[in-house]
Amino acid sequence: MGNAKSRELVLSDEQMEELKAIGNFSERQVYYYLDSFYDEYPSGALDKETFVRENSEAHAGTRQMWSHIFDQLDKNGDGYFDFKEYLISLAVGTNSTNEEKLLFAFKVFDIGSDGYIDYYEFSQLYHFIFGNHKENEERAAKNQTVKEDKELDEKCRRLFEKLDANSQDGKLSMPEFVHGLKNDPVIIAAFTIF
Repeated sequence: MGNAKSRELVLSDEQMEELKAIGNFSERQVYYYLDSFYDEYPSGALDKETFVRENSEAHAGTRQMWSHIFDQLDKNGDGYFDFKEYLISLAVGTNSTNEEKLLFAFKVFDIGSDGYIDYYEFSQLYHFIFGNHKENEERAAKNQTVKEDKELDEKCRRLFEKLDANSQDGKLSMPEFVHGLKNDPVIIAAFTIF
């Protein structure tokens, strides 16, 4: 099953049922993920700085964006990403419907937490998925000008206008966002990293 250290982590029946219910996981899957998590993070938790550093190095997105994602995943607000929160993030990425993934993405990218995604927030999302962040972060670190991608910006603007076509109020409600993107396989696939 895993190493001896993780075998010491025995879950009560109540804990196991709670964790299985998070993502419709089997007991075997819960223990597999538990072993993996504790192998990687023996303390049983991942602090925000480590989470941000690891994800910004491994995936697209800026440190600021990963910091915001951490805040959304840290359900109990203690500043650490624990096993239960890890399992929730796996459930979103693996066992969720397209609609559930988009609902999660909406919450993550509603940076202002006002129930809407404005153009700036949508642009962050779009560039998070399709932009060349590694190159721009390297250029910024060297005090070089960050490359603008006018074609990417134009595609982003057109998609935002299409999604906001009904109200044209310059912001997307959760229903507009989900309805407009639920059949877009590229957008959906981007959210399996959580």
